[in-house]
Amino acid sequence: MRLLSKRSGVILSAVTAAFTAFLTCLPVLSQNATPLVGGVSTFEPHSLLGKWNGHIKKFGRHPKLYIDTCADGQISGTYKGIFGQFPVSGQYNDETGAITMYVDFSKSKLARFKRFRSGRGIIEAKVSGTSLIGYATVQDLAAHQVKWEATKEPNVE
Repeated sequence: MRLLSKRSGVILSAVTAAFTAFLTCLPVLSQNATPLVGGVSTFEPHSLLGKWNGHIKKFGRHPKLYIDTCADGQISGTYKGIFGQFPVSGQYNDETGAITMYVDFSKSKLARFKRFRSGRGIIEAKVSGTSLIGYATVQDLAAHQVKWEATKEPNVE
């Protein structure tokens, strides 16, 4: 019993000494502390590059979006869905994380069959970590706006 109380006394004095040392440093830290300035942007534009796995739940579709270039507020790449591969162009706002992409469906079989005038799809989304969340429309089907989501596939080096 005596050994236990002696050991706990040693532990208590060690904890007290460490805490006292910490407390004596506090005034020094607060006097020399530099305020933190928030400088983190919503996202890094280069993080848009790569493969995105899309989801249009309303239609049970899972297209792929490949963003190949991303510079000076402009992006380009390829959209791959059930009707083929189509070019993508668009822009992003690095301050807000907003992204607008235009998919050129004009050469698709569906566009020719339905006699679309423009054959252009528009995806408006916002970057949220490794997700793009927003809405998609095809101009010739203006009444059909659908929720569009995509998750970035991790880069494999």
